[in-house]
Amino acid sequence: MIGIAGVFAGVGNYLFLAWFLGLSAVQEEADERLFSEISRRIPASGQLGVTGIGMEIGSVLMLAYAFSTETPEPGTGLVIAVGAALVVYLAGSTIVDL
Repeated sequence: MIGIAGVFAGVGNYLFLAWFLGLSAVQEEADERLFSEISRRIPASGQLGVTGIGMEIGSVLMLAYAFSTETPEPGTGLVIAVGAALVVYLAGSTIVDL
């Protein structure tokens, strides 16, 4: 179960950091203050960034489930992680306006 969560977190981190570093670079040189205008100039995809942070949160929830039960089921942990990733993606896409 911990290996599955590690892979989930690693892929999420890879997707999120590319978008986040692009966002930071664009914000440093941006004159305008509106996030929607800044987010259009980021070279990495915002959808992948939001998916990445969702996967990271999902992996944390998977680990929380694994440590809170005596005999964790990998299938249940995976359902929790994917469900959390989808909820974060939906909320993030609405907030960031992708």
